[in-house]
Amino acid sequence: MWDENYNLKWLNIVDKPIFKVEEAILNYAEAMVELGEFTQLVADGSINKLRDRAGVGHLVVSGIDDTFDPNRPKDDNGNKIDPLTWEVRRERIIELMGEGFGFYDVRRWLCAYWFVNHQQNGMWTNREELQSTEGFVNLTSGLKDVALTEGYIYLWSDPIKAEGKGWDDKYYLYQVPTDEIVLNSDLMQNPGY
Repeated sequence: MWDENYNLKWLNIVDKPIFKVEEAILNYAEAMVELGEFTQLVADGSINKLRDRAGVGHLVVSGIDDTFDPNRPKDDNGNKIDPLTWEVRRERIIELMGEGFGFYDVRRWLCAYWFVNHQQNGMWTNREELQSTEGFVNLTSGLKDVALTEGYIYLWSDPIKAEGKGWDDKYYLYQVPTDEIVLNSDLMQNPGY
C-alpha cells in the first residue's frame, strides 16, 4: 500500500522496494561483461531468466560476433562498442525503459554523443506507403523533403545542425555547488563550468 499512502508515509508500515530484481540482475550482467567474464552460464543466470519471463528467445553468447549488430553505437572516441557489451546494454535499455536509468547509463557508458547528438530516425518507408496511409500523410506534411521516394521519416531535427544544441563533454560531470567551494577552498569546479 506504499503507493496509495504516499502522503501519509509516516503512518505506512509497508516496506518500499528500492531495487527491483530486474535491476539487480542487469547490474550483475553488466558487471560481468565489463570484467570480461560474461559466459553462457552468466547469460543463463541473468539475462535469459528475464527473457524467459517475457517469452523472448535466449541470448546465445557464442552467436555474438562483429556481424551480430553492425549498426551498434559508437563510444565518444568513435569506436564501435563491443558486440557482447552492446547486447547486454541493449537488454538493460529495454528492460529498464521508463524507469529513469537511461540518462545515467548513457553518461556512465560514455556514449552520449551517439545517443544525444545522433539524429534519431523513424520508420523506413516510401512514397506509395505514405500516400496509402492517411495518418502518415498528415504526419509528414510538415517535412521539408516532400519529394521523398524512399527513406527514413525523421520526426526530430538534427540536434547539432538544425538546433545548434547537443551534448557537451562537461555534462559527464555535475557542477560542484559554488557554496560548497566557498566552504572548502580545496574543492575545484569541474571542467566546463
